[in-house]
Amino acid sequence: FLNFYLLERHNHPAHIFKHIVKNLTAMTDALVQEIINLQLTDTNNETQNEEIESYLKLLSLFSDTTVSLITREHISGLYPYILSGGKGSFHYNILHVFNNTLQKLSNFKVKFLDDIETDILKQLVKLNTDEINEAVSIVWSTATQRNNKTRIIQACSSCLLHLNPYIVEATNSAEEFKIDAKIQRILYLVTAFARFCPFDLSTDKLPFISKSETLPEYVAKCLLVLSRTNIPHSLRRTSIKNLIKLCGSYPKLFNSRHILQLLENEMKGSSLDIKLAILEGLHDFFTAEEDTSLRQ
Repeated sequence: FLNFYLLERHNHPAHIFKHIVKNLTAMTDALVQEIINLQLTDTNNETQNEEIESYLKLLSLFSDTTVSLITREHISGLYPYILSGGKGSFHYNILHVFNNTLQKLSNFKVKFLDDIETDILKQLVKLNTDEINEAVSIVWSTATQRNNKTRIIQACSSCLLHLNPYIVEATNSAEEFKIDAKIQRILYLVTAFARFCPFDLSTDKLPFISKSETLPEYVAKCLLVLSRTNIPHSLRRTSIKNLIKLCGSYPKLFNSRHILQLLENEMKGSSLDIKLAILEGLHDFFTAEEDTSLRQ
């Protein structure tokens, strides 16, 4: 409604559209100020926390508009919420707000960007899957705006180094392959780096990637290895789920005969949870493509 009717310039006379934007901007400013004020008081109050969470959810919708309603001053005021973390949708919504805004706005102070990057990199291993995607995208924005990708390269390299022993084991002795607590989180992290960080591998050096391939191609290759039928079922499902998401970000990967063969075999198979993961991934991909098309 916001993007495709209310903020669609061609739906309104110029003076009406200007009035709509002015009022939405005022609403956003009031919303941010209320969130900041609540943060300064006792956040151990359950009712108050629910109120903040509902405000942040609304603000995350405003951050996703085609018109920039959130300002640099708003982001600076909301920064303590990045530090505080939070449960439920609380932390996801604040990360979503920062992610959308940092992609639209620039000219933040380098120190502020550095602080955001530092704090989010510290949180990466504790985040859930949705939060990981937002967090990695934020770190890419801060790194590129600071013109310093050192730490995000180190973080990505660390994930690839941790992933490699699992790939070696799955390739050489899949029958003995055992799942531990780390592997699934590593898969979500490396997939997020591949999706949201378009590294220039001529200057951004990452381990295990040959000169002729990209990070998304390398990660897709790893996910294919961990999607083989002799890999434990739960890990196969996670691998295929991440592979679909990666292909959604880089649709040319769908042209890979190995990926197409995998998807065809799984859709003909009997694993309903994997079929559901594939269909959900494809649905998300087509929905995102439609949204992008409408915005253009």
